[in-house]
Amino acid sequence: MDIQKAYNTLEWDALESIMIELGFPHHFVRWTKLRVNTVSYRCDPIFVSLMMNNFTEFSKCTGLQASSAKCEVYFGGIDVLTQATIQASIGFNRGSLPFKYLGVPLDSKKLTINQCSPLIEKITLRLRHWSTRLLSYACRLQLIRSVMFSITNYWMQVFPLPKKILYHIEAK
Repeated sequence: MDIQKAYNTLEWDALESIMIELGFPHHFVRWTKLRVNTVSYRCDPIFVSLMMNNFTEFSKCTGLQASSAKCEVYFGGIDVLTQATIQASIGFNRGSLPFKYLGVPLDSKKLTINQCSPLIEKITLRLRHWSTRLLSYACRLQLIRSVMFSITNYWMQVFPLPKKILYHIEAK
C-alpha cells in the first residue's frame, strides 16, 4: 500500500467535520489536525503523553480500559532515554520481536521455518483427529482441503509464508 498517496488524497477538512459531528472533543480535533499538518514519524514523549490522555478520556466515556497486563510497547530507532521516558509514562511492559498476535507470530524480518511450526502442528493435529473418525475418504479429503486452506489463508493474510512451509503443509 502506498501510504504517502493515501495520506495525500485524504480530505482533512472533511475528516475534521466528521470528528466534530461524531462528538470528538474540540481539543482532540485541534490536536489531530495539528499532528496531521506537521507530520512527523518521530516518537516523542509529549506525543505519547497526549495519546495516553486521549485513551484515558476514551476510557472515561466508554468504560472500556486497556489491560496493562496484556499491553506491551515496542520501540524501533529510538534512543534508550526516550524509550525509558515513554515506557514510564504509559506503564506498559516492553515487548520484543517476534511476538504472537491472534496466534500468528509477528516479526520485523521474514519468518523462519521454526516460527511457522505452530501452523504445521495445528494442521497435523487436525488431520490426525479426523483420521480416527468414521468418515469416508471423500469427506476426509474435503475436510483436509478446507482446513488447510482456511488455516494457511489466515496466516497468509498477515505475511507471505516461506516456500518450505508451503511444501511441508502440502506433504502432510
